[in-house]
Amino acid sequence: MEPTWNRRSPRYEEEQAYQSLIEIHHITQLWLKAIEPNPNATAYRLERFVPPNLVQNLWLLQKLKLDELPPELESVVDANSVREFIEEMEETIWIVQSSVLENALQNTTDPIGLTNLLEQVTWEQGKKVAETRWPNFQSKDFFEALQDSPLWDKNAFLVERKTDSQVSFYWMKSPIAKASLKATPNVLILCQLYHQWIRGFFFGLSKSIQIEITPASLGGKKVWQINLLSSY
Repeated sequence: MEPTWNRRSPRYEEEQAYQSLIEIHHITQLWLKAIEPNPNATAYRLERFVPPNLVQNLWLLQKLKLDELPPELESVVDANSVREFIEEMEETIWIVQSSVLENALQNTTDPIGLTNLLEQVTWEQGKKVAETRWPNFQSKDFFEALQDSPLWDKNAFLVERKTDSQVSFYWMKSPIAKASLKATPNVLILCQLYHQWIRGFFFGLSKSIQIEITPASLGGKKVWQINLLSSY
């Protein structure tokens, strides 16, 4: 049973962050599978996509193999190193995703077709997450549902306005906002892939939701503004 808000374990937020990062890395695995369906192929091994200064962090991703993954955070890292572990794992996963995308686009003769394929894969994964986590979603509070998603943490989104039929918020921790990814040529495409994840997620909640995602600036920081409008 999930702990209530006032009776959470001391590691509840860290455990949630850990599980969310597992699901985000699963998106990378789905991309790799779409790029190279043969699981025994070595052409798209993660090592090829990681900058030399981050190769030493690949042990984090080795622990994320779904068939070997310890489900509890305490099985992976010492309790005194949890926050450092989470931050390093998050950084490595995002950089690997960016590098996988960049290298894939550089080595294809059909970048538009490849991007469309990855968008579809990402949209479907967002929809699957929503249907799995909220199988009987009845609420009109769509932002509440987003709080139970792999993209959520307490600093990830900032609500601008919220009514019974509409919510507008900023995505504060998108790829474009991450310092380590700003110099990546394809960071905007990476953002677009996650826009598809977000669209798939809300479609999985309700087919009545209309979504608009636009670039914005908040406090001098590049962010995405997301508007959700319910038609019922």
